[in-house]
Amino acid sequence: ILPQEAFFFHCPFLLERFKAGEQLVLGRDPKQAGLIIEGQKISRVHCVVEYKGFEQGYLVTDCSRNGVQINGRQIEPRVPARVKCGSKLMLPGGEAVFQFL
Repeated sequence: ILPQEAFFFHCPFLLERFKAGEQLVLGRDPKQAGLIIEGQKISRVHCVVEYKGFEQGYLVTDCSRNGVQINGRQIEPRVPARVKCGSKLMLPGGEAVFQFL
């Protein structure tokens, strides 16, 4: 039996539960983002995280001007990047680090 849910973790404060097909917008605009992140280098809509299911993992789309890193590497803007469980997502300036569980 494959798990129907996955988790996105920001130590030590947040554990977001995902079901396949769900998205979470990270950014500083409370009208657009489901997870509000404060910071000078954080865009109103900084990135979108989508859980595709157990076998496909996550997609992360950088919607910002200042970028998103996965495991220390910058991802290409506006191109969904496939991310495996255990990977770390970092926003610019070290404003926030998340891990995909």
